[in-house]
Amino acid sequence: MPLEKNVDPDLPLEISDRIEMTYKYSYGGVSRFFRELRDHKRILGSRCAKCKKVYLPPRVNCSSCYCPTRWVPLGKDGTIVTCTTVYYATSRFFSRTPFICAYIRVDGADTLLLQNVILKDRSIARPGLRVTAVFRRIRKGEISDFYFVPAKRDASKPRSKKSG
Repeated sequence: MPLEKNVDPDLPLEISDRIEMTYKYSYGGVSRFFRELRDHKRILGSRCAKCKKVYLPPRVNCSSCYCPTRWVPLGKDGTIVTCTTVYYATSRFFSRTPFICAYIRVDGADTLLLQNVILKDRSIARPGLRVTAVFRRIRKGEISDFYFVPAKRDASKPRSKKSG
């Protein structure tokens, strides 16, 4: 390594290094949500015992009135509230860019879930688009164990009338 020239000797010295580590991360009170995704392909929300607000992602306590919540099953369908196309991502998703990331209101939930939407044609991504959750074949107990695709029939589109 070359010597530094004309550097204040009291300034911090920075060196490049690489750290690899293995650690365990606890999901704590929302562990059941991730187990249900992994083991049963089910999406659970949490409902406040007092005000009845349904959270997805789930929370142990209500953010509005601070009361405990209880688990409630939710379906796999929802509606895009807002979305964007991601062109630059971290190394984990870099090979999949561009992709759609959306805030989705899953049917039965009062809050929004940030999740990826897989589309053959990204130009159809829009608020109001009905979507359905699809679970990956190999699941690890992570939020990325599922993603959304357009629903078979997008209920937000008006049906065309047959002329007759």
